[in-house]
Amino acid sequence: MPAVVDWRNPSAHNKMNQPFEWNTLDDAAEWLARRTGRHWEARGVLDAAIRYPVGDNPGGASNLCTAIGVALPQGHEIKSAVLDVGEGRAELERLRNLRLLPDVGKHEPVVPVFSLGWRPVALLQKQVMQLLAAGWVDVANVRDWLLIEREPWQIDIIDPPFVARLENVGIPRRCLVRLAERWETDHPARRVVADQAAPPVDEVQPAADLESRVRQRAAEIAREGTKAGDPLQKMTAVANKLVTEASKHKASGGNDPLYVGGKGAHELSWYKNHLKGWQPEK
Repeated sequence: MPAVVDWRNPSAHNKMNQPFEWNTLDDAAEWLARRTGRHWEARGVLDAAIRYPVGDNPGGASNLCTAIGVALPQGHEIKSAVLDVGEGRAELERLRNLRLLPDVGKHEPVVPVFSLGWRPVALLQKQVMQLLAAGWVDVANVRDWLLIEREPWQIDIIDPPFVARLENVGIPRRCLVRLAERWETDHPARRVVADQAAPPVDEVQPAADLESRVRQRAAEIAREGTKAGDPLQKMTAVANKLVTEASKHKASGGNDPLYVGGKGAHELSWYKNHLKGWQPEK
């Protein structure tokens, strides 16, 4: 019987090193961390999705489709609808004459015609911005990642409209890969091939490589503090930030050697030992 494949193992022989077909924000953060060699969290994934839109179907010049999508729960349908204006009005009359459409909703501006199959709904940049800031967003019209040619009076709607929250959103595999590619284009020095990303705890990572990763993450923390107006110039302060990240990483089930060792999450003394002589960039 073949061994069970662990999708977290970044081995070249692991067929599941690619992301899932549908990824939660935590799934996406873990996969992006392996691919880029950078620490990711769910909020960082949302922020990157706003900065690097991936879809061909815009909601306006500054409101493009992001990698983020909504998985509609039971009780919400996607329906093809017709706008009761211009040529759409003539189409509605044609359907009513053929008895394919009841007179119910005759005076509604948007008239549902028939139900469609379930599919994830793409979110636009402004919707993800609201989700990131407020934790919720109304989703009434359906967006697809690919631009689908249709009549101007045709639209797909969600019936009834849905209030999406963080637990309802995720990223399809191809959109997550595209997001990673766009991020890497903007951060060429940070690119890491999958097999060079952090191995599981039970695989030994060379000490020199691990120390380099610790110092690299420390430099990022220092830069983030400076940008936020709270520069972390002391090595101990940066190490304490790493301890906090390690605790969160361990609690979420992660096994990145940057944060976890044989005895659990790394402690302050471990990080200080790997940061001896380190100074933040001036």
